[in-house]
Amino acid sequence: MKMKLFAAAAALLIAGAANAQEKEIKENPWFVSAQGGASVATGDIDFGKLISPQASVSFGKYFNPVWGARLTVQGWEGRGPKSADSELAKDFYQGSIIADGLANLSQAIKTSDSRVFDLSALLGLGFNRNFSYGENSLLGRVGLIGQFKVSKVLSLDIEATLNGVSDRWNGLDDHKIDLFTNVGIGFTYRIGTGHKCGNCTPLEVINDDICCEKPEPEVVTVHDTVIVEKIVEAQPAIESLPSANVFFSRAKSDISADEDAVIRQLIKDVNNRPVYYIVVGYADKKTGNPTINMKYAKDRAERVAAALNEKYGVDKADIKTEWKGDTVQPFAENDRNRVAIITVEKK
Repeated sequence: MKMKLFAAAAALLIAGAANAQEKEIKENPWFVSAQGGASVATGDIDFGKLISPQASVSFGKYFNPVWGARLTVQGWEGRGPKSADSELAKDFYQGSIIADGLANLSQAIKTSDSRVFDLSALLGLGFNRNFSYGENSLLGRVGLIGQFKVSKVLSLDIEATLNGVSDRWNGLDDHKIDLFTNVGIGFTYRIGTGHKCGNCTPLEVINDDICCEKPEPEVVTVHDTVIVEKIVEAQPAIESLPSANVFFSRAKSDISADEDAVIRQLIKDVNNRPVYYIVVGYADKKTGNPTINMKYAKDRAERVAAALNEKYGVDKADIKTEWKGDTVQPFAENDRNRVAIITVEKK
């Protein structure tokens, strides 16, 4: 019965993931995890007699690609020797509430949102209650979490933790810390997805934010009774030069096909006029660190400059590049700051 319940929960999580395939993850979202597995306590009797079922549910958030935190509720059964000199085991019910700090070791080595497997370490402190014996205890633990990415919203988790509790956790007063190891398998679902428009390109999204205001008629009141509309005459048009925003994925400097179309449209709009192209690269603050972000900003600016020269025939002497890392954020929305902005100046 217990295994059937766990299998049903896993099936529900997989079904939810299939529904979410066309959703785009917000950076560093909240997450919820569920696991089932086994617990093994330390003792002087046969190893197999000390194995008991365990389950856990966690809710947390990564604050950047490396560091995160979660709150975990875990427990079910525990087993220990019936007495100090007994070869028999006894069952008891216990549960814990634990605050865990998380460190994604894989992302610490190299930030990437395309990696299939991530390895994380955890350090936790919490409260344990043995419901059978009425014993309360502080709990400390360390562990490792392996996550296999099934989709953008779902991962398969394998977790192992070593837990330490007070002397009387297993009902014996043997003057040493009681230890037990938990091994579980389950799923993590990432909350806070945003819908990705299937028919929109990044350029169209940017253009949604740009509008040209037409002059409104000027309304003049005469003697507070008669309203006269005075139409403001259009001023002679001032020649405007185009610009473009080339956006990038997290931890990437490659120019996608959609963003290459943005550069091609810019070249078309310039229409062989004598101009200089100024390319400035940026990175968002919520990813990486200032040193890494300065490198990404430089790479992005240089990739765009190379495309202008090698693909669209712009003379290198007419291209100027700069990079500002994450020291300047040109857009209010964090993800848009993974960008190279091209402006055009007359010669």
